[in-house]
Amino acid sequence: MNSEIQNQYYPSIKQSAGLILKMTLLSIPVAIPFVLLSLFLKYLKPDATQIDSIIFLLMYIAVLVIVIRIGLSSFRETNQSDYRLKFRKISLKTMAILLVVLISAIFITEPLDYLIPMPDAFRDFMLKLLQPNIFSFLSVAVAAPILEELLFRGIILEGFLRNYSPQKAIIWSAVIFGSAHLNPWQAFGAIAIGLLIGWLYWKTDSLLPGIFLHAANNFLAFSLMFTIDSTIDSFYMLINNWVIYGIIFVIALVILTGGIYLLNKNFLKNHSSPL
Repeated sequence: MNSEIQNQYYPSIKQSAGLILKMTLLSIPVAIPFVLLSLFLKYLKPDATQIDSIIFLLMYIAVLVIVIRIGLSSFRETNQSDYRLKFRKISLKTMAILLVVLISAIFITEPLDYLIPMPDAFRDFMLKLLQPNIFSFLSVAVAAPILEELLFRGIILEGFLRNYSPQKAIIWSAVIFGSAHLNPWQAFGAIAIGLLIGWLYWKTDSLLPGIFLHAANNFLAFSLMFTIDSTIDSFYMLINNWVIYGIIFVIALVILTGGIYLLNKNFLKNHSSPL
C-alpha cells in the first residue's frame, strides 16, 4: 500500500506542526523561572552585561531539549523502539565542498531575505538579544545548529521520509523549519537552507553534514553582524556596483551547481560507516 496514504509513521506534517506548537507554548512556562533568575542576578550585580545572554542560552537549550525528548519518545513509540539519531562520518573534503556551497548559496538566496523588509524595530530587538559575547555565540553557532538539526532533521524529516516521497519530505520539513523561526523576515532564508540541509540528510543518512552547514551559516551571520558597519545589510550594499554584483551572482550560481553535482556524484550517495 502507498505509505503516503497510510501515513503510519510519526511525525506526519500535522503532527510536526503540533510539535512546533508545543515548543512555542512550552517556551512561556520555561521562561518564567529564567526571567526571575535574570532579575535576581541583575539585582545582585547590576553592572553584569552578559546575564541576558546567559539566561537566553540556558532557556533556549531547556526548551529544545524538552521538545526533542518529546519528539524522540513519540517517534520510538510509534515507529521504531530502538531508533537512534544518525551520526555518520563525513570527510574533510566533503566539509570543504559544503563550505563553498554554503557561501555560494548564501549569496544567491540573499535577495529572498528582502522580499519582506525587516522592520527597524525587529532588527534592533535582535541586536539587543544577541550581544557580541561568548554566550550569544554559543546560542547561535553551537546550541542552535546541534539542537535544531536533532529536531528538524533527526526527528521531523526522518519521519517525513518514511511517510512521503523524498521531494515532499524535504520541502515540507524546510517549510516547517522556516515557519518555526516565527517571523517572516528570516523564514525565506531558513527555508532555503532547510532545503539544502534536508537534501544532505536524505543523501547521507547523517545529521553531521547538516550540523556542520548550519553551524557555519550561523557563525558567518553572527560574525558579520558585529564586524560590518550596521548600515550595510546586504552584499549589494557592500559591493555597491550592479555589474560586479551580477558577475559575482553568476559565479556563485555556477559554483553552487558544480558543488552540489560533485557532492551528489562523488561523496553523498555512498553512505559512510556509522561512528
